[in-house]
Amino acid sequence: GRETVQSLTVDIENAEALLQLVEELGEVQRRLEQVADGDESVSAADVLSAMRPVAADLRHTVMDIRLMPLETATSGLQRVVRRIARDQGKQVRFDVEGADVKLDRSIIERIGDPLVHLVRNAVDHGIEPPAEREKNDKPPEGRLVLRARREGDTVVVELEDDGRGIDLDAVRQAAVERGVADERALAAMSDDEVYDLVFHSQFSTRDEVTEVS
Repeated sequence: GRETVQSLTVDIENAEALLQLVEELGEVQRRLEQVADGDESVSAADVLSAMRPVAADLRHTVMDIRLMPLETATSGLQRVVRRIARDQGKQVRFDVEGADVKLDRSIIERIGDPLVHLVRNAVDHGIEPPAEREKNDKPPEGRLVLRARREGDTVVVELEDDGRGIDLDAVRQAAVERGVADERALAAMSDDEVYDLVFHSQFSTRDEVTEVS
């Protein structure tokens, strides 16, 4: 597994914002103490009203501090691609688009291993050897692209390769052979539902297990 991210970089702007918010919380605390002491010139409702935006700003600032660029989780993928391509005699170009898109630290920690798995499978299963690609009028070098983009509060991460794609008939055959689905169930499935079978824990279209698979 990947190592847990142990540090965060806090820019000056966020550090100053936190200091300001701490000072504002101190003022809220002072006013709460006045309420607790029975000072009728200060109402609990007013203190709560003043505290809400401070608490919201504090939460926003802390969440912003936790954001890290996707590059933190993708920095080692180029090496993974080169090693597998070299071992399998393939030519693969790997590009990352949107490496500066930021995600929460907890997601960065969790997304690293799945990305390695996806990249390994794309090179192993998807990208064809140079001779096969040239036979099919493709450039000998395959292309693998990892893209990240923000859509509102969501970050979408996609991995695309220009390899042979998924053979639906091979998926159906493997699903039957491995007991993932029977022929009657497969006949009722849409193509998208058949594609989803590749995510089953027992699924593989490999006749032989390679080091990568």
